[in-house]
Amino acid sequence: MRVILQLAVFSIFVTVCAAQSADTLGNNAEAYADSQAVLSTSFGDIVLDLYPDVAPKHVTSFAKLINMGFYDSLTFHRVIKEVLIQGGDPKGDGSGKGPWSVPAEFSGLKHSDGTLAMARSRDINSGSCQFYIAMRPMPFLDGKYTIFGHVADSTSLVVVHKIGEVKTTGKQQYPKLSDFPLKPIYIKKAYIRPKPAAKSK
Repeated sequence: MRVILQLAVFSIFVTVCAAQSADTLGNNAEAYADSQAVLSTSFGDIVLDLYPDVAPKHVTSFAKLINMGFYDSLTFHRVIKEVLIQGGDPKGDGSGKGPWSVPAEFSGLKHSDGTLAMARSRDINSGSCQFYIAMRPMPFLDGKYTIFGHVADSTSLVVVHKIGEVKTTGKQQYPKLSDFPLKPIYIKKAYIRPKPAAKSK
């Protein structure tokens, strides 16, 4: 009986902690107004500017996961040539979730080459940890997925497109994995850094 009670108390504690984490995601988005996220991948670094003024909960969630080390050693598990690259799944197959979900924060921003957005299921509020980086305009996704950042520079964009060229499984019927890279593309380390100071003219 004591063991059952202890398990019940532990379960409640975990649930409360998770709820608190989700509830406080948007409280310190302004802290990332002058920050960038860096994904050090096996193909080179991808530097990302974040949009806390547009999608505060997504930016804070993304930064919080980065600071937890959540993305370290994960992979880009989906690559569609000249369309997008997708990563951040703890299971590595597109089915994994993070420790919390983030409600949709749709905006008037458009998908373009280098756009950073949150992947989700059919539930518009199911965004969690998986993100994608677009490699072209995709108007059919505008207003349907939360855009919360953009590739910061041309060097990073080259890395994104280099990843976008890797060989994959292509389109496959379930349960086979579609657009799955034949060789792993790792996010070796992710971290938040201050934006570089603007160069004086």
